[in-house]
Amino acid sequence: MTPEAVVTPFAGDGTNGFLDAVGTAAQFAFSYALTCDRSSGNLFVADTHNRRIRKVTSSANVTTLAGNGTSAVGDGVGTIASFTDPIAIIIDPSNTILFVGDYSVNKIRKIIIATADVTTAIGSGTQGWTSSSEPLTAQISYPRALCFD
Repeated sequence: MTPEAVVTPFAGDGTNGFLDAVGTAAQFAFSYALTCDRSSGNLFVADTHNRRIRKVTSSANVTTLAGNGTSAVGDGVGTIASFTDPIAIIIDPSNTILFVGDYSVNKIRKIIIATADVTTAIGSGTQGWTSSSEPLTAQISYPRALCFD
């Protein structure tokens, strides 16, 4: 958006699909949330229906950072990892780690941006409201928004 409030497409062609490409040649499917890397100007998108985390550079180059499109909870690097419903995303203050709310499996996933290594950070997978000194045994319920305090 320009200062005069003129809005032009930056990335994505407006159709539901999946395609890593530049600018409006790229495709997304229900891009529910995004976060910005303030040090490099990259945008990270929770591409929910494609079950992927996408990276959009300041030159509008769209690539897949993590996720293979399969509906599952699978830790791994880059497209080896899998998500079920990545619906929330936030970057840490140091701009090195993404946290992703994987909605229907009740987990918060963690992505090291430099290596695209995906692991589960919080949540046993059982829907509920219990705390625990062990983050992987805590119960959370449908994480759809994330923030830092």
